[in-house]
Amino acid sequence: MLLAARFGNFKIKPTLCRFNIHQNFITMKRIVFTAKVKDAVKWEEGYREHAPMLREKLGVTKPIHFATNAETNEICIQGEPDNLEKYLELIQTPELAEAMEKNGVLRDTVRLYILDKQISS
Repeated sequence: MLLAARFGNFKIKPTLCRFNIHQNFITMKRIVFTAKVKDAVKWEEGYREHAPMLREKLGVTKPIHFATNAETNEICIQGEPDNLEKYLELIQTPELAEAMEKNGVLRDTVRLYILDKQISS
């Protein structure tokens, strides 16, 4: 599921995607965040500096994975928030929008995906 997130005036409605496996409901709550930035190297320095505070505020206790492409100045972050609804509320705050802008995130390129499908072996 793609949520076209624009920071500043986010209008994301929390959506929990559920599917039935052996009569048990599992809520998928992994997210992928992509964006273009002014400078991927500088963005990573800022992200590493602010990551502990962001993890705490956004309620992410599991490892966060990310990648940067210095040639295209693109970034990708994957995480698993403990509470997806709270996470979606918090990413809409002006404080987070300001931090993203300070780290060089280009507003019109921000995308947030909620991973709602799975293939099991």
